[in-house]
Amino acid sequence: NFKDMEATGKFAMNGTAKGTYNEKSLPAFDVNLSIENGKIKYPSLPSAINNKQVKSNISNPDGVMDHTVVKVPAFHLEFGNAPVDGRLLLKNPTTDPFVDMALKGKLDLKQLTAIFPMKDMTLTGILDADVQAAGRKSSIDKGQYEAFKASGQVLASNFTYSGKNVPMPISVPTAKMTFSPKNITLSNLIAKVGKSDFAANGSVNNYLSYFFKKNQALQGNFNLSSNLIDVNELMGPKSETTESDAKKGTSKLSVFGVPGNIDFKVAAKAGRVLYDTYDITNAQGALLVKNKTITFQNMGMNMLDGTVKMNGYYATLDPKKPKVDVDFGIKKMSIQKAFGAFNTIKLLAPVAKFAQGVFSTNLKFNSDLDQNMMPVYSSINAEGLADIIQATIAGFEPLNKLASALSSDKLKKLELNNVITKFKIKDGRLNVSPFDIKKDGIVMNVQGSNGLDQTMAYDLALNVPRAMLGAKANETANAMIAKLNSKVGSNVSMSETIKVNAVLGGTILKPTIGLKYGAGDAKLAAKDAVNSVIAEKKAELQTKAQAKIDTVKAKATEKVKDAIADKLNNLFKKKNK
Repeated sequence: NFKDMEATGKFAMNGTAKGTYNEKSLPAFDVNLSIENGKIKYPSLPSAINNKQVKSNISNPDGVMDHTVVKVPAFHLEFGNAPVDGRLLLKNPTTDPFVDMALKGKLDLKQLTAIFPMKDMTLTGILDADVQAAGRKSSIDKGQYEAFKASGQVLASNFTYSGKNVPMPISVPTAKMTFSPKNITLSNLIAKVGKSDFAANGSVNNYLSYFFKKNQALQGNFNLSSNLIDVNELMGPKSETTESDAKKGTSKLSVFGVPGNIDFKVAAKAGRVLYDTYDITNAQGALLVKNKTITFQNMGMNMLDGTVKMNGYYATLDPKKPKVDVDFGIKKMSIQKAFGAFNTIKLLAPVAKFAQGVFSTNLKFNSDLDQNMMPVYSSINAEGLADIIQATIAGFEPLNKLASALSSDKLKKLELNNVITKFKIKDGRLNVSPFDIKKDGIVMNVQGSNGLDQTMAYDLALNVPRAMLGAKANETANAMIAKLNSKVGSNVSMSETIKVNAVLGGTILKPTIGLKYGAGDAKLAAKDAVNSVIAEKKAELQTKAQAKIDTVKAKATEKVKDAIADKLNNLFKKKNK
């Protein structure tokens, strides 16, 4: 607000200009500007910019813009009692700018709030700067940094910034930046943003190219450590949370747009990270931030009582359609806690709600994200290998339905140990490859799918001890064998283990069960019985045939013996005569 500002001191300006000034032409000129004992103050504020001393010259000898020269041999001013001194020389501004500048001063930022009106804002801290730079832009463009001089350092201490328009207070107890032509080295940065704390060091490697050349990404390498990073707070105010979200314990986040003009490599380590509903500990790994994409390299963390390793990326090339593509290696995670934390598990693996135990998995996952940073479920593509290390499932309606159909209450509760299966998620359905479950002598093979719409289509092949089946199942099996015996004249009894096929359909809450005795694997029991009868008849016929052969052989042998005896008797009778 310049209307209320008071300015005092001696201002002088003189110069010459010769030539035509229009859109295409610039006159030759030589102008001197000076300020002596200048002072700027707002009457309502206690301090001022004092002792302002400036001498400058702007000249152009021939009207060619590139021949303009700006000279500020020295300037001095004091923010309250904090002095700032500097100089500036600028030549060839349009073709190959040459700059020679220096700045030195120690600024108490709190003095700024006593000099300039800053409504609803608090600013404190000390900035101590001593920097110099000299050289041409072409040296930077060619990477000839030895031809461009840059040196000095900036120290920050006890910096704080808060206010109405700042989402959370920022404090930097200490930081140091050291300048060279090639890079800015950051050391001893200690910062706190809201609840989050950071310690960092590293370097920005091409800051001069970034400032002087178009379409340059700022390159840097950093080491970052933290005791706590509250990502939810850092991502800004939450979107409106619905009542249903509140009941689920979730909150709506907004899309975090990854900058496209930086190329940073960050080695990160955090004791604790809060993101959405996740409470993560011992997180560490590498982050690459480039081309509006964050790439995760060998990230490791503890969460939900297990460990997670991840590689992949989060991209906002299209901010309206963020993407995530990640490979997970999860070990010994709580099934119940995973169900509570991941909406994808709630929708595509609802059985987890009724399971207590731990699991491991290797999972490849990619999906679009919506504006609340949630997966667009119809776009999910995933596949992996799940290892149910130990789990107890009870109260799951499809199991209750199966147990009721087989009159076997033991199936209402399953205990799983080291059950391994492959799975794939595509087109809104979870497809499960065949796997076996064993329970008190029952062996159950399971395969099939369920969808986002909660529909199920599973095939179950069971080997069930007869003693564990209800009367109805046994009656059905006995009737089948009795009918078989009457047809083939056998006396075969049903095996002590009955094979049953079950088709699980309907929905998770309203499942349907179809049992097939005498179809599929059940037919094998009947086939075995038929084969047993055939084998029995065949053996009987073979025995009778062999007996007949033996009788014929015996009679033939006797006849031969009798014939030989007769011949011998006749021979001896002739000799006696």
